[in-house]
This record gives sequence, structure tokens and C-alpha cells, in this order.
Amino acid sequence: MKWIYRLHRITSFIAAPFLVILCLTGFILLFESEIFDSLGALASYGAPVEEEELYRRLSEGLAKAKEIAPGQELRSVRFITSQGQLRFYLQDARDAAERRIVDLSLENGVLKDTSPDTSRHIWVRDALSLMARLHVRLNDGEAGRILMGVMCGVAMISIGTGFVLYPKFMKGLSFGTRRAFSWRLWWSDWHKILGILAGGWLFLLSFSGLGLFLHAKGQNRYINTAWKAAEAHFVPPSGEALPVEEALTIIRRRFPEKRIAAIGFPEENHPFYAFDISERPKEIRLYTPRHMVFLAADGADELIPPQPPAWLALAPLALNLHFRNHDTLWLKGMWGFFLILSLLLTVSGIAIYLTRFSKAAAARRTIIPVLNLGRCGVWLLGLLPVLGLFLPFHGLNTAALITFALAALGTIALVDKEWFRRKKKPPARESGELDAPHDGS
Repeated sequence: MKWIYRLHRITSFIAAPFLVILCLTGFILLFESEIFDSLGALASYGAPVEEEELYRRLSEGLAKAKEIAPGQELRSVRFITSQGQLRFYLQDARDAAERRIVDLSLENGVLKDTSPDTSRHIWVRDALSLMARLHVRLNDGEAGRILMGVMCGVAMISIGTGFVLYPKFMKGLSFGTRRAFSWRLWWSDWHKILGILAGGWLFLLSFSGLGLFLHAKGQNRYINTAWKAAEAHFVPPSGEALPVEEALTIIRRRFPEKRIAAIGFPEENHPFYAFDISERPKEIRLYTPRHMVFLAADGADELIPPQPPAWLALAPLALNLHFRNHDTLWLKGMWGFFLILSLLLTVSGIAIYLTRFSKAAAARRTIIPVLNLGRCGVWLLGLLPVLGLFLPFHGLNTAALITFALAALGTIALVDKEWFRRKKKPPARESGELDAPHDGS
């Protein structure tokens, strides 16, 4: 057990500053769309729609995108079914650095321009962009991305060893007990409490962060390999290129059970269409494994490159855990609550280390919780937020919100039992007050 404690202490000390950065930046990014909406800088997204509806609107969307961004060439289109949106990527033919994104959202049967307004509140957009770079790669490119991926793995070890050590550290005390024999002991009790409340939730998010890093590395390698194979396979067509609508029809007929996420248009150096296709998920907003299919610009030939490595099949779990299970403002609020708990968990761990050599006694008495959850109750309290991460995958957003709320209500065990008893005590009689005489006196 000593080596587990040492491993927990070392990994926690290493991961602590990075977890502080992740929690702070994650809290801000969690409400990114609400921040822009409140400033009027970002139009609301459309409601989820089936991909068939977006496919039917492709011709209309192409015309609108060219109208909105005249003089720029279309490079690709993405079908965002979870937001009822067609996203077009365009580029100036004379300046490769001049790019533009046009978002068209389907609202009440009409495609409306909901492109981000880059001219308003630029400082807010820049600040949130900095938060995103810090959150993903410490604003330090690929080296920062690797470091953050490693730190997510270290955090998992830290939290996992903490759960192993929890029964030994509690020494038979009830969950919620705070002792004040020393400042270090007081912080240690708070650290164990916060570890139960947020530890499982933070462990899964650390897992998803590591999964996102591994997915990005593996998927980028797969896409690069697939594109090189396509460049070597296809030659410039002798005939005229097919319209994108016809190319879409060919691939849909070839893969009727698949969902097409995006289409890359032919270019001078790439005489082919590139289709990003995936399995249809159970819930419209969920991510599923994707692979590439290429079609000659004239539709005469196609190429299906080797499939992505098998281990990438775990990537959808990480992506969905991190991005696709908190669509509502209420769920975001609960995520924010547990992010704050995770930040306090990290800070309390740092406080334990900083007070390890202090012998000064704390000026507080021992706090006994009003509610004794018992061993099973404590572990159930720790598992509730974990369950809340998975329920939205099955469309159970309300159940997830209730689960998070129950976990938050579990903190009632932290109420001081002595304070509760004091409230029930009858008021003391004032000095000098005489007892009422008994009958017959």
C-alpha cells in the first residue's frame, strides 16, 4: 500500500497544475456558445435534422454559399445533422490564406445564413480562441498537445490510486467528517470528500482527453495515408467533372447504410471527390467511426483505402464523452458545478502538500456529518456523476440531469450534525426566571 500512496502523491503533484488549467479553461469553453449568443455575435443553431433533409438542400446551399461569398471557390461541405446545418468551406482562388466559412442552418424549412460574425466582439473571440489553445495544447503547438495527452494519463493514475487508498485513509470515519487537529488533516478530509464527489467524473473526462489525443494522432495519420493513396491512384479526368449532387448520389447508392459527414471537392492537384462517411448512430448527435471513400471527378472510378486501425474504434467513446452529452444549458450547468469541484479537489491536494510540514493546530472543531451514507452509499454517490455522463447517449437528458442533481444533493452529508442538533434544542430560559408553582403548593 505504501507504493500506491507514493504513486498517488507523485502523479497528483505532477498533474495538479495542468488540471487547474484544464478545469479553468474547460469551464469557460463549456459556455462558449452562450457567451457569443449573449453578445449577439453568434446566431442560434438550428434543430437536429435527418441527413436526408440536408442532402436534399445541397443544391440550394451551394447557390446561397456562392452568393454570400462571391469570388471564392468551394472547397468542401460538411453536413452537421445535430445542428441542422450545412457548413461550406471556401477559399479565394488568388490568395490561399484567404478562407471563409459559411454556415447555413435549416430553420422552419428555410436555409438561413448563420455564419459567425467575425467583425463583432473580436476580443471575445480571440480570448476564447486562446482558451481553446490552452485547453488542448497549452498554446504550444504539437509539443503542448502531447504534453496535455500525457497529463491526462497521469491524472487517471492519480485519481485511480486515490480511489484505492480511500478506504484506508478514512479509517472508519463517516463520509463528510472534517477533523481540525491540524491544517493538513483538515485539508486532507476535504480532499477525500471532493475525491468522492468529483473523482469518478474527472477520471472519465481525463480518459476522454487522452482518447481525443490518441484519436487525433491516429485519424490524422489515416487521412494522410488515404489522401496519398488517392493522389497516386487518380489521374485528371478526360471528361467534365460531375456536379457534386450527382457524386453524392453515386456514393449514397454505393453505401446506402452509411451517413456522409463531409465532401471534399475536386481541385487541380486532387482530381477527385473525397467523402467522409460513417455508420449511422443511434442518436443523431453522436459521433461514430469514420473512413474515407474517393470518387473520380468524372465518376468513372472509385477508391476505398485501407480502413483505420482497429484501436480507433474506441475513439467515439472519448469524443462523445467529451463533447456530445451536454447539449442543454441545465446539463452544462451541472458540468460547470463538477468542474468547480474538480478544481477544488486539485487545490485541496496542493494544500495538503504545502501544509505537510506544519504542526500548527487548526482553530476548528471536528465536524461530524448529519447523514451517515455508509460504505455503499458513498460509492453510489461517487458513481452518480459517472452515470450522468452516459445517459445522454440514449437520449435520456432529463435522467442525466436528475442523476447529477442527486449527486449534488448528496453533499447534504456535509452538514454539521451539531449545528442540526442545536436547531432542535429548546431555547434556554433567561436568568432569574422562576419556575411556575405546582398545583397544591
